Amino acid sequence: MARRASTISLDERVTFERATNVSDGGGGSTLTWATYFTCAAMVEAISGRERANADQTQSPRNYRVTLRRSSETAGLTTRDRLDWRGKKMQIRFIADEGPRPLYLMLDCEAGVNT
Repeated sequence: MARRASTISLDERVTFERATNVSDGGGGSTLTWATYFTCAAMVEAISGRERANADQTQSPRNYRVTLRRSSETAGLTTRDRLDWRGKKMQIRFIADEGPRPLYLMLDCEAGVNT
């Protein structure tokens, strides 16, 4: 998975969102998504497919998102999601290449309920 630094072009802006529970005032709560942070990234389409799920057709598309490692990216989990050009993507996999790589790579899926 390692890449040469010269091939990385962090020319897109992505916003990471984290799910939070907000009180509904009646003793319950509602799940909402709040901005966690925004950063530069490289977004590449990997694949796409169409499938039927509960009598609805979904067209999930897979993307690889590369971003520079930072204290913010260190806190990302597969429970977070990202917004790129209005597409909400679920983080499916976070590549762990050890403690000192320059970039972090995420495999994400768009076109599914997140």
